[in-house]
Amino acid sequence: AKDGGAVADKGKPATAEAAGTAAGTRAPAGLDMEKVQEMMKNPAMRGLMAQQMKTMASTLYKPLVEKLSFTDEERDHFLRLISDTLVAQQDQGMAMISAKTPDARAAVEKQVQEGVAEQKRKIREFLNDEADFQAYEAYAGTLSERQQLLGLKPVLEAGGNPLTGDQEERLVEAMHRARTTSMPAAEWGDGSVPGEAVFADDAAERLVRALTKMNESVLNETASILDENQQKAFADYLMEVMGLDRS
Repeated sequence: AKDGGAVADKGKPATAEAAGTAAGTRAPAGLDMEKVQEMMKNPAMRGLMAQQMKTMASTLYKPLVEKLSFTDEERDHFLRLISDTLVAQQDQGMAMISAKTPDARAAVEKQVQEGVAEQKRKIREFLNDEADFQAYEAYAGTLSERQQLLGLKPVLEAGGNPLTGDQEERLVEAMHRARTTSMPAAEWGDGSVPGEAVFADDAAERLVRALTKMNESVLNETASILDENQQKAFADYLMEVMGLDRS
């Protein structure tokens, strides 16, 4: 049950997201991150980004919102909390990219950890139910896989091989197991704070090896979840995400 008081007082792309988390902490060549950060201070730009993040949150968290049986007002407040988290993660990601020394990265990491803790506090307070909060935590832990699923589903549907609801959940679980096993948080980060591998000189090569291992692992498991046509389309999709060609 949610807090009975006023809502205002109540208290998170596998290969695609993994690549974004790992590689995203390095600025693309020629990109001036200081200018980007300055641009993101513009109120109009921040308002646009906040609206985009709310739309993303509404899509990604729809199953959880339905499970928790929110009122319309509660749903809107919850999605606002989630979109605030996503905006903060964007800010933190840019700050991490701009950090040029280990000390600077450590300072950003401390801010990120404090921000994550504060946002969790707000969500726990809003939900006002430990079982609901644990459901949120478990769901948020698979958010990267759910983002990937959003890209995969249209591919399968276009080929006449749509997933069932049961297949979707089992696929999310399989991708999550493969990611957490092949790309451990201690090495690659936990989605909010990057790990040491991201800053290594051979980060790109290590990332490709890790993603390849992860893809092999998940495909072994999904052979018992997907039919033959779905499995082939999924394998092709994973290779496409990595920028490779299976032909």
